[in-house]
Order: sequence, then C-alpha cells, then structure tokens
Amino acid sequence: MRYRSLDAWRGIAALSVVVCHATGAFGANAQLSDFNPVFGAFWWVGRYGYLGVHIFFVISGYCIAANLASSLDRKETAIGFLRDRALRIYPVYWAAFAFFIVLGAGTAPLIGRSPFSVLPKSLDSLLLNTTLLQPLFVSGYLLGVTWTLAYEVAFYFISAIGIVLTAIHLGPSWAVVGGTVLAFAGLLLHDAFFPLDLWPEFFSGMLVFCALYSTERNKRVQACICGALLLILVAVGVAVVPSAKWLWFVVASSTSLLLLLLFPFDVRLSALRWVKPLASVGVFSYTLYLVHFSIVNKIMNVSKRFVATDSAWLVPILFLAVAIAIAFAYVFYRIIEVPCEIFRKHMRKKFRLAALH
Repeated sequence: MRYRSLDAWRGIAALSVVVCHATGAFGANAQLSDFNPVFGAFWWVGRYGYLGVHIFFVISGYCIAANLASSLDRKETAIGFLRDRALRIYPVYWAAFAFFIVLGAGTAPLIGRSPFSVLPKSLDSLLLNTTLLQPLFVSGYLLGVTWTLAYEVAFYFISAIGIVLTAIHLGPSWAVVGGTVLAFAGLLLHDAFFPLDLWPEFFSGMLVFCALYSTERNKRVQACICGALLLILVAVGVAVVPSAKWLWFVVASSTSLLLLLLFPFDVRLSALRWVKPLASVGVFSYTLYLVHFSIVNKIMNVSKRFVATDSAWLVPILFLAVAIAIAFAYVFYRIIEVPCEIFRKHMRKKFRLAALH
C-alpha cells in the first residue's frame, strides 16, 4: 500500500530543518528587529523549522509499520528486521559522519582552531557516535542532528518486539496493544526517559498505517479501533504534555491526522505541480538531513563576517546556502545512499533465500 505523497511530507520536513540551521547561525539571542524585514521573515520561520523533526518521526512510524507488515508477510525474524534497518541507517550515516569530520578538520584553521579539535576526544566517544548509543551512556553527539537517529534505532528495537510477539503466536493485535501502552506511558510520565518520551509521536504514525492498512483489507473493525486509538492518543497528549514539548506533540499529532484524512486524495495530491518538487527533495531527505548542517552553518557563519546583519544581501546568501546543501546532498545520495540501498536489498534477498534453504 503505497502512500505516494509521503515523499512530499519528507521534503517539507527536511527543508524546514535546513532553513532552521541556516538561520540559526545567527545565535539564540538574535531578535527579529536585528534583520532586514525579508530575511527576518525567513529567520522567524526558521526558528520553528526544528519542528520538521517531529514530522519525520510520524512519517518514520508509518514507514516502519509498513516495513513490519511486509516482514510479517515474508515471515521474517526480528533479527532479520533489525539487520535490514541497520543496513538502512548506518552505512549512509557513517559516510555523512566522515564527511562532517573531514570538512570540520579542513575548515577549523580558518577560525583559528586545530584540525584535531573536531575529532572524537576518546575511543568511547568514537564508538558511541558510530553506534548511535549516546543516550544510554549520557554522551554527546559530534554531529548534532543525529540525536534523532539514536531515537530511530531505539524505536526499531521496540518495533521488533512486534515480530517476536507474532512468532510466539500472540499476533499483531498484541503488538498494537503493547505499542499503545508504551505511548500512553510516554505521555503520562512527564519525566519519561529515552526513548519513551518521543515514542507517542512515532507510534501515532504506526497507528495511521494500521488504520489505512486495515481499511484496504476490508477489516473495518480493526481500522476503526486504530483510528479511535489515534484520536484518544492525540486528545490525551494535547491535554497532558508539558508546555516545553506541547508544540512538538501538536505538530506530530496534526501530521498524523492529516496523513489519515488526506489518504483518499493521495493520488491527486501527488500529481500537483507544487508537490512534485517537494517529493523530489523527499526522495533524498535522509541524506539531506545528515549533511546539510555542515554546509549551511558554515556558509552563513562566513557571511556574517562580510555582510551586515540587517542587510538584504542575506536573503540571496540564504537561498544560495540552501541550494548548495540540496545539490551536495543529491550528489551524496547518488554516490553513497543509492549504492547502499542496492546493497541492502541484495542482502535482504540473499538472507531470505538462505532462510528458504
């Protein structure tokens, strides 16, 4: 069951994060009055661009639920599911991490720093940053945007439990029940720990898939249950989520509800002229998300040295920075992500054939 316009959602989320980091180069203490009115408008929008991350979590939840359904149809094991997810996440991330280190070391002398200042300070730091296990050991992220990948990896492990439950004949329904319990725990425990604190956002995307998937298979009761669970989850979340995270949850909830409501119009939406460019960016949004910060932040930081903060020239510089990041990400996608995806699918087929024998 393909959701054609999902790539456009990815494109919106990715571009909002790119603009956020580009305008964020001016620091947390900047004010709207500091800028030219036109650039100030982009700066104001960019302040909320981080919310694209919470759109990504919902989309990821939808896609992982679809992946789980496919895995169950193929009778894939939890280990096979996790192996496939690892091949999807890690190789591209490692390449982006290496790019971040090389670019950082190359440009460090320009700001009076040692090239070695961007390197991991210890072997532990290197291992945690390459495995995305920082939250378990309270360690920092060298490539800041990858905190979301640490959540993704944790969500994959939780999702794999659904395959385990099916393997012991409890069925997918119990997986939905378990996911729901964790989601409400994440909402009601105000000091919920990693990764439970953001599981409700991810799980809302999973519920959207379950509702649509059940509808496609004429399982109306299951579809209504999943839809009702989503509405209850949203209502409870809006009521109880602390103010510091309330906007995050509202954006994620709105995304999940829109995905559910707009699916009947998916074909027409995906054919709209303004949607197609966003979908094109969405295709390589993972790569763009990983590599953009190293590019836009450096370009905007350099521009601050030569262009006044209230100058209108910041507008074309912003567009140039975003365009360069998109262009580079596309090249990176073709050179790195596409071959990695081909390899991942080859390995999935290889392991599937081995399991049959």
